[in-house]
Amino acid sequence: MTNYIQKISFVLSLTLISCNAKNALSESTSKKEENRTVVPETDSLPVELNAIYQVFYNEFCIGFDDPRPLLNEHGFYVLDLKTYKDNLNSLNIFTKSFIDKQDEIFSECKTALENDSITPQDVPDGIDVSPPVGCGFFHFNYYLNTQERPDGFYVRNSKSEVSSGFAEIHFYTAIEDSFFTWDNQIVLRVYVQKAEGGWKINNVKK
Repeated sequence: MTNYIQKISFVLSLTLISCNAKNALSESTSKKEENRTVVPETDSLPVELNAIYQVFYNEFCIGFDDPRPLLNEHGFYVLDLKTYKDNLNSLNIFTKSFIDKQDEIFSECKTALENDSITPQDVPDGIDVSPPVGCGFFHFNYYLNTQERPDGFYVRNSKSEVSSGFAEIHFYTAIEDSFFTWDNQIVLRVYVQKAEGGWKINNVKK
């Protein structure tokens, strides 16, 4: 009788282990599936705002360079904010206030270059490889916080009033038939305002 009970206990133990293993596998598979998503539908937007966000993504997020270092007349690296701001202005989607604010955003890098007096001889591997403090964006996109480029975007939580508006710009990577959002990495919050020239982006928050 004792042997019979021991056998029954052993079988029950194996069954319990098997069930736990199946549950764990099921839970693991479910978690993986949560990361494999279809791209959410973008918000319905006024035509002009939709055009602004399209240019913002295509020309600014994936097709635009951050401020670059260049050599001044003394052979030292400085930050070329003028070209950067001229290029921003040429996109015709940003307010003057946003463009002027870039001086403040990149001021740490600008000051570091001016104080350190760096020459090409000081950084034989290139200043992009060994940037000074505050200049990490030399080798990654400042607003996206990465060297990678997304495959697409969608707009969520948008709203617009008479002269101001807001939208969240979400990004994703496409791999075969699956889409992986960047929400755990970056979501850009874009603020727009309406002036005489139409809607323009006044602020971008990471």
